[in-house]
Amino acid sequence: MAGTLDEDKVKNWFQTQTREVAAPADPAALEVLLARRSDPSVAERAVRSGALAADGIPLPPQELIDWVGGGDAHVFQTVGLLNFWQLVVYARLQSDQRVLEPGCGCGRNARYLAPFLSRERGGYEGFDLHRPSIDWASDHVSRRYPNVRFGFADIRNTNYNPNGSLFDADYLFPYESGTFDVVFLPSVFTHLTRPGFEHYVREIARVLVPGGRLLSWHFLLDDVTRERVRAGASALPLEEFDEVSWAMERDNPCAAIAFEDAFVLETLASSGLQPQFVAHGTWSGRVPDGLVDAQDRILAVRTD
Repeated sequence: MAGTLDEDKVKNWFQTQTREVAAPADPAALEVLLARRSDPSVAERAVRSGALAADGIPLPPQELIDWVGGGDAHVFQTVGLLNFWQLVVYARLQSDQRVLEPGCGCGRNARYLAPFLSRERGGYEGFDLHRPSIDWASDHVSRRYPNVRFGFADIRNTNYNPNGSLFDADYLFPYESGTFDVVFLPSVFTHLTRPGFEHYVREIARVLVPGGRLLSWHFLLDDVTRERVRAGASALPLEEFDEVSWAMERDNPCAAIAFEDAFVLETLASSGLQPQFVAHGTWSGRVPDGLVDAQDRILAVRTD
């Protein structure tokens, strides 16, 4: 199952070009950067519009940036823009659609989705187990964009919230069935063990409309990645955790976890989420597919 794009003219463009923006990215520099293409694609136009409009949203404090992966303001903005870019390219996100982002943090991605989504017809919901991030995003993003909302979920996680009141496998997403057109999980399935992963997949299938899309990030185990991990050639030092996953820390599996690709694809399909493609990332040291990112990505569509 290949993850290459038909649109060769946009392949890898955004990640390589955004590195030229100084930290923090100012609107003038960003406008020049995004205007360089004489024939911008639909995705480029969407990213340009969202990026410039998001200038009115302040950057969060460094401790909240660290919570979603760290780096400086430039890294924070670049990752958010790249994730928005991939939603438009891979999931074909439209402005009148509704998006759910479990594990939304302080709104790194929402800051760019907010000005893109129609206030009348589109919308965004995000939840996270880190209350300070949710409070900040509600104060600084939702006040400006009331159709973009954030909620706290006290979910137990060995790495991020070990004293949470709810196991991830017991957390029911607080949304009606068939609410969302797109569910987006960058680097969430890489921090859930098998019971949580299987439960989240079922909940995602429930809240998606028929034909809705799931775009999710993973560490996928196959013959190539297992060999590279065993040889110490991947970015993650993983070891076998159970029959379907390898973890970086046995006593703290949610720090980073990889699943067998066949298990992931079969779990999605059995819940009514038909995989459309896999785009491999760089985490294992392999040559990536499609738009460059560290983690592997899967696009799946909700069947009737």
